[in-house]
Amino acid sequence: MRKERCKDGKKYLLVNGLNHTGHSLTYADKIKDFRVCDLNAVSNNSKLLLKAEGENVVRINRNGVKWYR
Repeated sequence: MRKERCKDGKKYLLVNGLNHTGHSLTYADKIKDFRVCDLNAVSNNSKLLLKAEGENVVRINRNGVKWYR
């Protein structure tokens, strides 16, 4: 069975806010690998957390549940 991965073999992607070079991206294998302050920003909708699911990328909450609005 093929593993679900995004860039560099990581499964999760955190998109930080804009800075002078554009969006900064952070990759991780587990949600726990991100800093707590970054996960709090996901809850406040100031950062975006994405997960690779097969051929798709979905937006998720900080607890790993799909994000619905």
